[in-house]
Amino acid sequence: GLIENKNQLESLRLIHSGIPYFATKPYTDQYGTWITGYARILDSNDNIAGVMCIDASIEFIYGKAWKLAMQILISAAVFILLASLLSFSLARKVTRPLTELNQGAEILGRGDLDHALDIHTGDEIEDLAGAFNQMAGQLKQYVENLRITTMEKERIESELKIAHNIQSSMLPRIFPPFPERKEISLFATMEPAKDVGGDFFDYFFVDQDRLCFLIGDVSGKGVPAALFMVITKTLLKNQAQLGISTSEVLNSVNNMLCQDNEELMFVTVFIGILNTRTGEFQYSNAGHNPPLVLCGDGEFEYLKPKKSFVLAGMENFKYQMETMELGRGDKVFLYTDGVTEAMNGNSEQFTEKRLHEDLKELSRMGERAIVEGIRHQISLFVKDTPASDDITMLVLTYNGSENSAE
Repeated sequence: GLIENKNQLESLRLIHSGIPYFATKPYTDQYGTWITGYARILDSNDNIAGVMCIDASIEFIYGKAWKLAMQILISAAVFILLASLLSFSLARKVTRPLTELNQGAEILGRGDLDHALDIHTGDEIEDLAGAFNQMAGQLKQYVENLRITTMEKERIESELKIAHNIQSSMLPRIFPPFPERKEISLFATMEPAKDVGGDFFDYFFVDQDRLCFLIGDVSGKGVPAALFMVITKTLLKNQAQLGISTSEVLNSVNNMLCQDNEELMFVTVFIGILNTRTGEFQYSNAGHNPPLVLCGDGEFEYLKPKKSFVLAGMENFKYQMETMELGRGDKVFLYTDGVTEAMNGNSEQFTEKRLHEDLKELSRMGERAIVEGIRHQISLFVKDTPASDDITMLVLTYNGSENSAE
């Protein structure tokens, strides 16, 4: 029959125009919406033998496509859900021990050193937990050791404070020391570099007219030096009160100290005995710093005592005694090497020269003012540098007596 459908006529025209195959645009009829595909069928001579037509329902194609899309969406949703659950499980497996580690650190930080982690993951996290537990145990032991050490330190500090008080009480502290004795004026001070020190001084009357005064410096610092200082000071006073000369005092004390001196400690001493009635000043030196003497209207000048040796250094060493006359107003300045060897931040020492120059400016001052003036100069020199040695000074002024020469 004749083909009356315009779309079909147009399709046949396209087939005969040489187009081998094509598909029409969607069209609608009483059965629905369609798309038709055309393809030429050729004979053996490449002539058109026929045309093959295929109608496809758009509703059917869209239905299939929607069904496929829904299947893909559902499959994707299931995959995402499974992947999320798997990821959450893996993340929880990894983060749970890490969370426990974090919580353990917080507990440890609050002071609970008995807390232990129980993590068994079979990997580096388990190794980390083991290291954490080991650290907590070591920290607990460290805290216990620190507690014991702190208690021991507090005990030692308490004992050192008591030792400091005992040492301070052994040194004369009341000034003026002999207010009824107008012949002399005296002031002294000892400032230990540590809680207790090895420097010492002393003064006492041997008899009615003779005043013994001395200064010393024990080798070393701290408690051993303080103990040796107590022994030396006691022996010097006991021997001097026998009324013997300064050289005999040193000879006797030296031999006593040399006995059983297994620690090989030693002490430098300068000792003088002043006859307050006549002004005769006898002195002996055992390796100590040379004192300075101010005579008349002059200035402080260094004495030059004969060379000698320290106490407790050599048994049966013979010390020498020297004498000089002091007049009314003459002064004697004794000190330890903590004064001249005081060191500033540049490792520079105060030196004997600087001490000499400063004493020139203080020569007309009183005994306390001289000592405080030198201490002030040392403070200005060293500034914030901690003291490396005890600082001890003694100043004596001979005021004369009714029988002394003017």
